[in-house]
Amino acid sequence: MVKVRVIPGNEEKEIKVKGKVKVVDVLIKLGLDPQGYIVTRKSEILTEEDLVSDDDELEVYRVVSGG
Repeated sequence: MVKVRVIPGNEEKEIKVKGKVKVVDVLIKLGLDPQGYIVTRKSEILTEEDLVSDDDELEVYRVVSGG
């Protein structure tokens, strides 16, 4: 299972994956718009095309903009 913590809110979710999957697929499976979030693993920013696998722990940050 991939553990995912969505920030803000510290909401934790786990999703089942088989093998390796793209970050964009994880976001879609969580019902999140890939254009609106940044994903990190061990403090490293991941792209939508990076692969994650079982036992990875991810943090998902909502992108906020304004002026």
